[in-house]
Amino acid sequence: MAKQAVYIQKGDVIDYYNAGSALSAGDVVVIGNHIGVCATDIGATETGAMYISGVFKMAAVTGAPFAIGDVLYWDDSANNLTKTASSHKVAGMCASVKETTGAVALVKLNA
Repeated sequence: MAKQAVYIQKGDVIDYYNAGSALSAGDVVVIGNHIGVCATDIGATETGAMYISGVFKMAAVTGAPFAIGDVLYWDDSANNLTKTASSHKVAGMCASVKETTGAVALVKLNA
């Protein structure tokens, strides 16, 4: 029987080809229906390291509390996390309580 899968890497970080403008370490990038966080600066038309797993502290919408386990989405136009799915992309799972007035949240990427 032929192999159906071959292990390549752990998968916390992937090689990401940047077809757009230069990116800086810490930038959030929409990848399909999910997001990644640049591990390093990635120039235009270059390949660099992109986190697709891990817990990150990110800007969050104010006016809404987040509970541990809430599904969070990335609002690419406002550059922050929200609980509203709408046309936003999945960021992951809330990893710490965020009060209504809080401006940052912890998110476990792609959970």
